[in-house]
Amino acid sequence: MLKKIMQAKKDAMLQKDDVAKGILSILHSSVNAIAKEDGGREITDSDIIVSVKKLIKQNGQTRDQMKNGSEDAYKVLDKELHILNEFLPVQMTEDEVKQFIDLIIAGIAPEDRVRKNQGKVMVQLKPNSEVMDMTFAAKYVSSKFS
Repeated sequence: MLKKIMQAKKDAMLQKDDVAKGILSILHSSVNAIAKEDGGREITDSDIIVSVKKLIKQNGQTRDQMKNGSEDAYKVLDKELHILNEFLPVQMTEDEVKQFIDLIIAGIAPEDRVRKNQGKVMVQLKPNSEVMDMTFAAKYVSSKFS
């Protein structure tokens, strides 16, 4: 995936697309920082996904803070968001997340479906955190436990 980022950055430079070049440079720097913090290890796709999600969240926060921003600024943020989303794996829909969680919960005895056991479900969801909205998943799990 790092090669894909580097190629996209190179293409943006050749096309003189400053918005794409800028956000891809930020993404590349963010990914490198994660690897450097962890002893200079090799960059993984998981590192890239974490960085992309963080940048998407920051993009959303910027939008929220620009309540009366210019239309051009919104267009830039939208383009950045579109570029960043290209580097995320296809996300599970809310219905798919619910079905997945319901399957996990079905394996828990009804008398054990209490709040203190929510963590057991969340631990099983963790390996899929790259393809599901964990905030939504946590709320749904919470709603299933008394």
